[in-house]
Amino acid sequence: MIGSQKKKLIICGVLIVIGACLYRVYTLWLRPTSILVVNALPAQAADIVLNNDCNKIKITCKSMEEAGDFDKYDAVLMYGRGLYLDSIQLCSLGQAASKGIPVFTNTLRNFSFVATHNIDSIQNDRLQKYFSNQCGLNYRNLVRYMGSIADPRRFSSRDYDPPVEMPENMFIAILSTIARKWKQPNAFQLINGDGANTQWNAIELWRKTRL
Repeated sequence: MIGSQKKKLIICGVLIVIGACLYRVYTLWLRPTSILVVNALPAQAADIVLNNDCNKIKITCKSMEEAGDFDKYDAVLMYGRGLYLDSIQLCSLGQAASKGIPVFTNTLRNFSFVATHNIDSIQNDRLQKYFSNQCGLNYRNLVRYMGSIADPRRFSSRDYDPPVEMPENMFIAILSTIARKWKQPNAFQLINGDGANTQWNAIELWRKTRL
């Protein structure tokens, strides 16, 4: 009877060890890297989620009121515009930072709240460029780059591209593309036209040349 009990205990111990090893393998190599996005506008949140084409990354978007339990995520991205976290949220964010979780706050303007942790100056500059040049490609590479910071074992420099510099005036860029690709030399005449109609004319010309 005693021998049978010892055998059962040994089997249970072995199963526990195997289970722990499998869970460790899952958390290190199989579980998606989770990134929390806080205080993004609905359109921004949608763009980030839709342009995430990496099955190794899971995006969760929350408002600043809903944000919490930051240490449950592998990385945190926050929009600083109008961002305010209460004492409980700040405590949770501090606990996440103490565990080495990278936290980045986008500060395109003079935002009142800035919280960046476990991010060096080079990483900070690159993340800021991804945010400053909003487009699908930059959103795609933003989450991939943040994933590489959070879990460098699973991501390499081949998984993301440098930020794409967007033109300061998108409508002039559209006109330039039209003139170059579709041989519309009159496109640039719109730039000197009525300011109120310039954007509409640019869009209309772009639509017509695409038909």
